[in-house]
Order: sequence, then C-alpha cells, then structure tokens
Amino acid sequence: MSLETPQSHTMQPIQQDEDFDLQKIVGYIINFWWLFVLFLGLALTVSYLYLRYSTSQYRVQAKILVKDSKKGGGSSGAEVFDDLGLLGGLSSADNEVELLKSRTLMENTVKALQLNVRYYAEGKVKQTELFNANLPFALTLVGVEEDSLTKAKELTFSGIDNERFKIEYREAEKIAKYADTLQIPFGKMVFIHTNTRRDNSTPITIVVSRQEDAVANFQKALSVAVTGKTVSTIDLALNDPIPERAELLLNTLIRIYNSMNTEDKNRIADSTIAFIDSRLVYVTQELGTVEKDIEQFRRSNELTNLSSQGQLLLENSSEYFKQLSQQEVQIAIVNSLENYLKNEQNTARTIPAGLVIQDPTFSSMVEKYNSLQLEKDRQLQSTTENNPLVQRLNVQIANLKADIIANLATIKRSMQITRDQLQKRANSFESQIQKVPGKERTFLEFSRQQTIKQELYLYLLKKREETAVSKAANIDNARIVDSAKADRTPFSPKVQLLYLSALLAGLVVPALILYVRSLLNNKIETKKDITAVTMAPVVGEIGRSPYPDSLVVIENPRHPVAEQIRLLRTNLDYMLPLKTDGRVIMITSSMSGEGKSFLSLNLAAMLAIGGKKVALLEFDLRKPKLSKYLGLTINDGLTSFLIQKTTDINKLSLVVPGIESLYFFGSGAIPPNPAELINTEHTSTLFSLLKSSFDYVVIDVPPVGVVTDALLLSSYADASLYVVRQKYTFKNQLQLLEELYQQKKLRNIGIVVNDIKKQKGYGYGYGYGYGYGYGSYGEEVVTRRK
Repeated sequence: MSLETPQSHTMQPIQQDEDFDLQKIVGYIINFWWLFVLFLGLALTVSYLYLRYSTSQYRVQAKILVKDSKKGGGSSGAEVFDDLGLLGGLSSADNEVELLKSRTLMENTVKALQLNVRYYAEGKVKQTELFNANLPFALTLVGVEEDSLTKAKELTFSGIDNERFKIEYREAEKIAKYADTLQIPFGKMVFIHTNTRRDNSTPITIVVSRQEDAVANFQKALSVAVTGKTVSTIDLALNDPIPERAELLLNTLIRIYNSMNTEDKNRIADSTIAFIDSRLVYVTQELGTVEKDIEQFRRSNELTNLSSQGQLLLENSSEYFKQLSQQEVQIAIVNSLENYLKNEQNTARTIPAGLVIQDPTFSSMVEKYNSLQLEKDRQLQSTTENNPLVQRLNVQIANLKADIIANLATIKRSMQITRDQLQKRANSFESQIQKVPGKERTFLEFSRQQTIKQELYLYLLKKREETAVSKAANIDNARIVDSAKADRTPFSPKVQLLYLSALLAGLVVPALILYVRSLLNNKIETKKDITAVTMAPVVGEIGRSPYPDSLVVIENPRHPVAEQIRLLRTNLDYMLPLKTDGRVIMITSSMSGEGKSFLSLNLAAMLAIGGKKVALLEFDLRKPKLSKYLGLTINDGLTSFLIQKTTDINKLSLVVPGIESLYFFGSGAIPPNPAELINTEHTSTLFSLLKSSFDYVVIDVPPVGVVTDALLLSSYADASLYVVRQKYTFKNQLQLLEELYQQKKLRNIGIVVNDIKKQKGYGYGYGYGYGYGYGSYGEEVVTRRK
C-alpha cells in the first residue's frame, strides 16, 4: 500500500518551496548572469556615449543689491532728498525682480549683444557651438528685417586668408573682404577679422534667427528671485551651454537695467524742470509788475515808511498772510497741473513730480502714470501706434489721467477750504487796516500781492534746484554684489546620477524581463509549478540524459540519471502494495515527447538488474518506440495475443540483450482499433498470465491526455507513473492530472519529473535529483551503444 496519504504528499513539498523561495530567485538570477552583464554593459555604454556627445549645460549666477524702502538696501547717496518728494514712489525688491524679468529688458540685452546669431563648427558626430573668443571674426548685423526671418537663416563662412573670406547662402557663393559691408537677402553684414588660434579655413555655420525667438529662449533659461524676506539682494541665474555667453548676458542685463532706471529718473526730472521753468517765466513777469507798481506808488506819493499803526498791523497779520500766500501758491500749482494735463500737447509727456503737497494717493497715481508713459515710449522704439500692446497702454494712460484730474480737483477743493478759513481770520485785520489812511492801505495791498508772488517765485526756484540736484545725484539703482560667474562643472547632464541610473537600469531591466518571462511562461519550470496545480505526489526526478534513446542504467550505471532511476525504484517500493504475484506499473504522460518510453525502458532495466524478473510491455499500439530503442524486430507482439492469433505469451517475449531477467513484449502490428482491442477479455487474461510469471510488469502506454488507452489499462495497474517534462509540459495539462487524481481514474498516481536541466543554482527549485548532481560520486565516460 501507499506509504503516505495524498494530503501528506502535498503539504511537505509546498512548505519546502516556501522555505527556499529566495534561493530559487537567486539561483534563477545566477543562471541568467549573462543577461545582466549584457544589459549593464549596454546601459553603461549608452551613458558614456550620451555624456560624450550631449551638450553640457552650465549655470551662471550673479547677485545684486537694490534699494528697498522696507528692507533697506545699499545707500544710493540720494536718500537725503527723500523728504522732497522728488524721486518717485517707494522702491521694492519684488518690483525690481519683475523689471529684471521683463521682456523689454531682455530684448534690449539680446539686441545689444546680437544673441540671435549663433555659430557652429562641424564635428565628426555633432556640431559644436562657438562664441566670441573661439571665432576668427567679429560679425555685425546692419538693417536686418525681422519680417524676413520667419525661419532661421543659415550661412556658411569659410576664411580664405587674412583679407578675404567666402560666404555661402543657399546655392549662392560670394567672396568678400573683411570690414566691407556685405549685402545679403535679409540685411547687411560686416565681418571684422580677429586674431585667433582657430583655423580660419574651417567652415562655420552662421544661424540668424528672430530676436523675439532668442528673447523667449533666454527668458525661459533666466531665473530671478529675492534671496530672503529680510534682505534686498536679488539672485540672477542663467542656464546655457556656453558659460562665457551667459556671463556676458547677465552682466549686460544688469548694466542695461541700471541704465534704463537712471534714464527714467532723468526723464521725469527733465519734465519737472521744464514745467518749473515755464511757470517761473510767468511768475517773474507778475512779480516784476507788482514791484514796479509799488515803486511807482512810493514815488508818486512820496511814501517811504508806514506809520507806527500800519507797521504794527502789518507785523501782526504777517503770519496769516504768509499762510494764506502759501495756500495760494499751492492752489496756483494745482491749477497749473490741471492745465498741463488738460493740454492735448502734453498727452505723451510725463507728469512733473515733487511740486504738490505730499498726498499718498496722488503720488501713487503719478508714479504709475509716468511708468506707463515710459513703457509706451520703449515699445514705440520697436513698434507702431497700431500695435495692440501700445493701444492697451493708451487706454490705461487715458483712464489714469482722468483719475489724476479728478484727484487734483479734490485736492484743490481741500486747499480752497483751507484758504477760505485763513481768509476769514485775515478779515479781522482788514477792518483795522481800513482805518489806516488811504495811501498806507493801498501800500499794504501792494505789499501783500508782492509777498504772494515772491513766495511763489522762491518756491519754484527752490524746487527747480532740488530737482536739478536730484538729477545729478541719480546713480545706478542696483549695486553689483557678485558679477556673473559660471560654475566650473556643468550642472547637466549629471555624470554620477547618469551612471547610477545606468547601473540601476542594467539591473532592473533584465530582472523585469525575467519576471515577465516567468509570468508568460506556460510550461513547467519548478516543483512549485506542479504543487500549485495538483495534489498528486512527486515520486521521482530524472535529469537530462545525454543519450535519451539508450539504456543509461546499463551503459553508464554510475551516471546521475542512473542514480535517480535507482531512487525512483526505491520510492516505488513504498508506493506499491505488498502482493504475492507480480506488481504492475503503468507509465503515461500528457502528450508525446515527455520521455515515458525512455523512463519505461530504464526503470524496467533497473528493476531487472536488482534481481527481479521483469516484463516490459510496449502497449503503445499506435506509435511504438521501445522496439526501435532496443533495435529489436518484432514479428508477433501484443496485438497477436489480443486478436488470439497466438495464446502462448512465451512466444511473444524477447530477452533484452545484456539483461537476462528483462523480457520485452513488443506491440506487434499496428491495429486499426487499439482501444477496442484493449477493452476485450483477452487483456485481462494477458495480465493474469504476466503477473503469475513476473515480479514486475512495466507498461508503456500512450499519453492519457491524447487517447483513452491509459484509462482502459489503469484497472490492471498497481501504480501509475505520470511523466512530466521540465520546460516541455504545459502547466494547464496538469489540470488533467489533478482531475485524474481526485476522481481516482488512475490508480496510485505518482509524478515523475523528467529532463531536468543541469544548471548553476536552483533552476528546477530543489537541486538536481535531491543532491545528486553531475559528478557527485564521479562520472564515467559516456559511451554509446552501437
């Protein structure tokens, strides 16, 4: 009887697989070591070639310090004038960041450096970009039309000697001299020869693109940010493949930024001075008229000094008259600004600053109005009034101008109220002045008018000088802390990160390939593949035989395959029941080619050399193979007995050469109806005779997954060996085995795994035959039977 129950057969191998999962994975990886070496080599080679021929990117950084009204910042030397209201609105580091990032500033920088022109030298694999120091010439573009550069234009420069060069554009060639103006389809060029170590005859490709494209590219590569919340320093960084060009661009950008800021301040100061000058002319005329009237009055009335009463009244009322005159001056300035704004000739001009009593709302609107006017002027340098951006600025300026006029009206009303209050206080003195003699009263009126005009004149003179001084004090808005400097090594591509990624890819990709391969594999590879589908026990493992069509146990008895068949013979002793007559072992499989005939022959031989009398039956009546393996010619076989052509089984058997106790029963002639022959009573008679004459009867039957012969013969078998072949038998075919096992259609099933490959590691999952490997106890030289 069987030594173990089906449950005990399944629990043990499953536990064994779980214990050695890691070992199987490691062994599986080791078995495919060449795949990892291949992908590692490929990944590292690709990384090297990428680093060799990719364009490196360098980071260039600069730092500037700007004035910030809240954070402080560098002293510009002009803060002594802050109380005069002459320097515009309050500065902010955040505002300066936006100015540094503006398209206008980058556009002026690109235009100044001609960065829309690039130069390339042909290499063996790729083009190398050149810049100023590496060029044999200096190029200046003159009168290039942007509209003609819808696509980048390419020219080829080739030096001839120190005086001449050749330019190729499309299919045309032209030879010209250095310093001459060269006419090209989209503009003019001037080449100046420079002293350089570069070979002057090497062709250089010149690519001219639109300035707006170059501006957009450099704006994307530029980053501007405030260093911290408590400081007013600004960091500028630019990424570029040519560090010299990036350094030049950042330094030029800062220089143009300072220049534009100074220019804007000077324009506002000039506008203020011009406004004051126009008012001074008018006030001077009025003051002169009043002084002449006083002089004439004194002469005609011979009046030199006021009386003591008039002098006292003048002294007591002087303070009120002074405040009243100052208020009149402010109202006059407001009226002048209103007239200035309402005059259509001043539409495109900035508003004079610093002339009105400080009002936060008005100052903010004036600052914004002047900024819009300056931005409009800058845009008009490169475009026309019909440009949508200019038209949008015009709308903003018009709206803001209306708001400023309305705000001035409010300020004027407030001043008029203050003036009226002062006037009421001064009226009390007027009644007293009326008592003064007429000549003195008239003189007092003249003196008051003189005081008002004189105050306005002095006020305007003071403001003009203050504005002139502030203009002279205008210096750069930003102080350079660190000039533009490139890092010594490129930040992209990152060499260490790239090689690390290549190393990981060289390990991960083959691991994924093997994992996917294992998922897609539908054939048996490991013992776990078997135990996961069926509960039938595995009773034997047979390694790959270098000579599968011969008797291994006879020709090479010390070969590992022979040892594994001996182990199978031992396991069969535990499976087969104890009987007095012969025990029948049936060997089948799922399909042809899994090695059941090889196993039948060698198992029968192993039983025979163990001292047992064995009958080997070639019961594959459809495609017999055993007789071919043994090289025997069969005249009368099993079919002869089944059709009762003969009833003497001794006439059917042949002794296998070299094994006296092994008798072979061939299939004989191939019948047209094998299943019907097997399903007769003669089959029962045959097995009764064989059991009484032999210790073991080994039956080689057709695959059970193909034909029904094995099921018909299973009733005569004491044990059924089901052969599966590694990397050959499909996993889904084991479902048939499980069905046969559960429904007990085959008696006492045991699985034999055949053709296990010799591998380093754990290719099958538990070694090569439970410890027997090639050369375990020494290996005899392989000999082939002839």
